[in-house]
Amino acid sequence: MNKKKWLSQIFIAFTFLVSIFAIVIAIMYFQMRSEIVKRFGDDYKIGTVSWRFLRVYGLAPHRDNRLYSPFIWDYRKQLFDTATKEDFPFLSQLEEMQHLDLSINTFKTIPTEIRKLKKLQILVMEENSIVVIPPEIGELQNLTELNLDCNRITTIPKEIGALKKLETLILADNYITKIPREIGELQNLTFLNLCLNKITIMPPEIGELQNLVEMDLSFNKITMIPPKIGKLHNLEALVLYNNNINVIPPEIAQLQKLTRLDLHENTIKIIPKEMSQLKNLRRLNVGKNKVSKKHQKEVSSWFPRTMVIW
Repeated sequence: MNKKKWLSQIFIAFTFLVSIFAIVIAIMYFQMRSEIVKRFGDDYKIGTVSWRFLRVYGLAPHRDNRLYSPFIWDYRKQLFDTATKEDFPFLSQLEEMQHLDLSINTFKTIPTEIRKLKKLQILVMEENSIVVIPPEIGELQNLTELNLDCNRITTIPKEIGALKKLETLILADNYITKIPREIGELQNLTFLNLCLNKITIMPPEIGELQNLVEMDLSFNKITMIPPKIGKLHNLEALVLYNNNINVIPPEIAQLQKLTRLDLHENTIKIIPKEMSQLKNLRRLNVGKNKVSKKHQKEVSSWFPRTMVIW
């Protein structure tokens, strides 16, 4: 057998194998897509849906309230790039939905249809262009997680206080200037992230969050820590770096479960002696403040088992 004929046969065999592989993949794809359409289009009883998930698998909502598979990519892209509330009539029929992810789109508002999802527990709309959180958000009584990270939100509505089951609230990287007093009504909140905003005041009501474990308000314009911070007896991590804080209240010593305290890049001059009572503190970052070298040495001696960063 000459070399040319041998190479030709190898090429034919390789092409055959590739064709078989492509057929298998195609069969798997259409079976999976058929199952998704069946589940999403027939009874609407789903627990989790991600807008990105629908996009990946070629599915999009049709205006007749059913899901279909558009084969024209440009149309599908246009749908996602210009999505409006009219594109979501099917949402109100997903009565069993518990987890909804509409991240990485161009939404300017939260679709009003979402308020009808009474069983919704998790709502994620990261990286959109949302400007306002509608008051109707308070109607989602079963919500445990709300993530609106990286949007253009300027105000948190007072109705946020109606979300009694909320455990995680993430509104980082927005344009929020004020935390409403109603934040204190979120008695089940364990994680609060409002970093990268324009907040100037921490309301005293924040001290009512008895179950809070971690709070991040870094990269804001906060000037003082309210004394009621000491009421957060379950707090383990307090992150307030890159603000305008100049005084640490002695009440912070009441946070006996605190393991991490980050206050670097503020204007603090004095570390209160009471902080030496924080026996569980493992990491203290007070670098880039206005603490004298002498005081730094003194403070470091209070925390022999703590990583102190100046």
